[in-house]
Amino acid sequence: MTLRFCHAGDLQNVWGHTTIGSSALRKLADCEPPPFRVAFCRPLPGGGFDVFGVRGAKGIPWQVLRANTDDGTTFHDVRVVLEGADLAKPPNAEWAHTATVSYSPELERYLVLKNSRDYGGSFDTHAFVSGDGERWEPSPHNPVYREGDNWGAMWSPAARRFICYNKGIVHDPDKRLNELMRDGMRTVSVRTSRDGLRWTPDDPNDFANGMQPGFDFAGVAEMRRLGGPLLPREHQIARDELDPPDLEFYVARPFRYRETCFLQVLNYVGSFMPPGVAPVRADGHGPGMLDTEWWISRDGLRWDRPFRGMHAGPVVISHNPMVTGGMLRFHQGREIWGIGEDRLTFVRTVSNGVFETRTFTHDGGSLRLNARVPAPGVDNGDNRAYLMAEIVDGRDRVVPGYEKERCIMQGPLDAPALPLRWATSTGAELAGRPLRLRFYFQAALIYAVSCSPPGAS
Repeated sequence: MTLRFCHAGDLQNVWGHTTIGSSALRKLADCEPPPFRVAFCRPLPGGGFDVFGVRGAKGIPWQVLRANTDDGTTFHDVRVVLEGADLAKPPNAEWAHTATVSYSPELERYLVLKNSRDYGGSFDTHAFVSGDGERWEPSPHNPVYREGDNWGAMWSPAARRFICYNKGIVHDPDKRLNELMRDGMRTVSVRTSRDGLRWTPDDPNDFANGMQPGFDFAGVAEMRRLGGPLLPREHQIARDELDPPDLEFYVARPFRYRETCFLQVLNYVGSFMPPGVAPVRADGHGPGMLDTEWWISRDGLRWDRPFRGMHAGPVVISHNPMVTGGMLRFHQGREIWGIGEDRLTFVRTVSNGVFETRTFTHDGGSLRLNARVPAPGVDNGDNRAYLMAEIVDGRDRVVPGYEKERCIMQGPLDAPALPLRWATSTGAELAGRPLRLRFYFQAALIYAVSCSPPGAS
């Protein structure tokens, strides 16, 4: 049993400025770069990972490769399993630069999504499926829809479908920045498929089709007005009233960790600077990344954004994490970035805070706490950082012997499995009872609570 704190409903009976926060990716190590961009990984029964990667770029033959890794760092048995050069070139188009790999254990099916770009500037998305990851078949409906530049995809067990998060375009007549197009803003398009072969919606988001010349700012011919047709807005996630008016969503990369879906979104803004004046490109493309942001969801369809303003890290991930050595690891060329296990999100407070966990039935094992006291950046010279815990029963009463005064932790502490003890008691005698943990804390981060099997040390 592990209690994690990702969604607002994971906290009960909150007092004070107690909220959920998110952690940022940090560089873990340098590495020998793999011969591909890592796109997907699956843990192997005996340890290590089965890894898929992609390589190729605009106008360059593309490949999907497969490999194994024992440690999440070095790769062996590297081989090509899907060769773009063996496929028919899309009519009046070239293969473009984005490809994703995902897998459904329920369907026992791998899915590759690949884009092409026609000579008018529009993108198409093509699907390829495989039962074993070695032999691939194209969807008979290729291209499965018209859209696609930078995106991510995954299988959602909760929704029982593949979900793709394309970089889409929405019409915005109030746009003030002359950036690439005068009246179009980037957003996240959400499309789903039960089999990877047919997609819903399959409406086109064909913003480049028939683009009309617009305001020719400083002689930049690329500054156009949107074409169409565009994907209906109900299938897109656009900025809202809490966002800056110039915010755009450029890339969205998903993965599922434990029971929660995460989406790392690259937040993008343009510039009022004239095109061709650094850092703005001659075609009006702005300086790029404002920050990255973690979004969370239970099913991959309905997303919450509780972590606005909390930078998710300076790199954009390309694959689901390899969980090894107590870390979630992501490859970025010559570097490995990551976050500690069960440390993607945490509970924090501005001053003193109180909250309770969801009710759980105790199995008699040892309760352990994933926490950090004091929180990063806290000057704890006066020893103000603390954490206290008590056990509450189904009638909202503190269980005798498990009062908070008997379980006090002060730093420095930073560990994923700190034993929770109330004097000499561990809670073993409470096996079978519905309970909640109530925490009192200041200047500390609480990531998760776990329960070791009965008898484990």
